Amino acid sequence: MKNKVYLLYYDFKHTSGNHAGMAYFSRQLANQVPQIVLVKHINQEYRGGRFVAYIYAICIFIYLLFVLKKGDKVVFMEYLSKYFAHQNVIANLLRRVGLKQRLAGLVHLGGKHLLSLYGSKQEIKKQLAVLDQVIVFGGSLAEFIREVGYEGEVVQTFHYVDTAFYQPDMRKKQDDNRLHVLFMGSLLRNFAQLEKIIAACSGQGIVFHIGMGKSKRMLLSHSDHVRIYGYLTEMEMLKLMQCCDVNLSVLEDTIGSNVITSTLAAGLIQVVTEVGSIRDYCDERDSFFCRETVDYINALNQLASSSQLREEMRTAAINKGTSFDLMKSIQAFHRLITID
Repeated sequence: MKNKVYLLYYDFKHTSGNHAGMAYFSRQLANQVPQIVLVKHINQEYRGGRFVAYIYAICIFIYLLFVLKKGDKVVFMEYLSKYFAHQNVIANLLRRVGLKQRLAGLVHLGGKHLLSLYGSKQEIKKQLAVLDQVIVFGGSLAEFIREVGYEGEVVQTFHYVDTAFYQPDMRKKQDDNRLHVLFMGSLLRNFAQLEKIIAACSGQGIVFHIGMGKSKRMLLSHSDHVRIYGYLTEMEMLKLMQCCDVNLSVLEDTIGSNVITSTLAAGLIQVVTEVGSIRDYCDERDSFFCRETVDYINALNQLASSSQLREEMRTAAINKGTSFDLMKSIQAFHRLITID
């Protein structure tokens, strides 16, 4: 019998049931790889949920203690996510009782974010030291993990997009000739800079569609060129993507983003911050790279004034999106976690 891979994942409420996020990816991966055993963490997104999740993490440790056989492997899909799922607690306990099975952890958060959560490079190194393998979605995070002193294997793959779902509307039409710009997500976004960009583009034939989700942060009020959305279902989000021309990402950092990959697949040109691992996912054919506020403004104005440029970059974005296809990602991830 083949050795088993126990894959621990968390199903976040904001992506639960969607064609995005690690929960969906984990299930699709298990469908393709029979040796994978899925282990789902309990939902903790409610008052007191952290404590319940901690107790549940101890239960998962006890379960693994009984089921793991020689040659098996454990893969943590949300490693170094601090209080979510407490996967580092499980890994440390497995090592403390002397289990020798290979442990691998997928780390999502960028270096600055990790430092804000764990306080120091020394603490991050300590939490990583129990792993045999660290998996990342971007080169900047791989470099950071080596910088903290982690001595195990660091491997890089890419964030997936389900191109069977996230597709462009080839019949795409707008009610007007204005440039429609989408902004969504809240993690490590620079909202102060976003507000400056919106204000500067007022009256320039540009419409901003701001997806705030469940965030309580207030931006500019609704106007003719700013439309603000609360929580949207995945299908509603796809329809909004298909009506827009540009994905605007004003970032403080990024590793691998389902916002980037899904909007590329939907045919949106990227106007993005030159930061982190962004060039692992974008290039000059499909994106504008920006550092200062004026860079974003110039990029949007250039796109607003040239339908030919928009069409050329839209085609390039669609082509780029296919390179992050779900099945390609599953094959790449399978190779990484397969036991030799």
